[in-house]
Amino acid sequence: MRVPRRELLLSGAALLAGCSALGGDQTPTPTPPDSDGDGVPDRADDYPEDPRRAFRSSTSEGTVELPPGEFSAHQLQTDDATGGSYLSYEVSVVDDATVDVLVFERAAYDAYQSGARNVSVVDEYTRQNVSETALVERLDDRELLLALDNTDQQTPATDDPIEVEFELGIAEPPGAPAETTTGK
Repeated sequence: MRVPRRELLLSGAALLAGCSALGGDQTPTPTPPDSDGDGVPDRADDYPEDPRRAFRSSTSEGTVELPPGEFSAHQLQTDDATGGSYLSYEVSVVDDATVDVLVFERAAYDAYQSGARNVSVVDEYTRQNVSETALVERLDDRELLLALDNTDQQTPATDDPIEVEFELGIAEPPGAPAETTTGK
């Protein structure tokens, strides 16, 4: 009786699989490196040296020119379902000048955008009168907006336009879903 080729191949594969496990030494699977010990392997961790952050959920970067009395605003999107997001930014003024990095709650931002310059800012995320600054802080659950500011909100506006380089990011902690959206 002739054995069909498919059956012969399947039985041969099963036999070899069984033989390879008989009396053979088990080779352990190496544990991938996790430099910050957050449980996310370095190859999957957008922040392998920071145990607070693991996955970048959004970024924005660029250079903006701010004339006197102007600002550039960015909404801070968070996903509270993941257990808290982190805001990070790096800001550098190209010229010999300073800028304010202001973070507002929605109602205060709406007033600020309408021209009010005596509205409150969220102090823990705000940096005033800086030529260079960086921040990494956990965001709480509220709608926030960040403005690179060359108005008289906190410090007097410059006499000339200023050029500001920035990188703004929102990151999720370990255990959050790994979903990356990048916008420029």
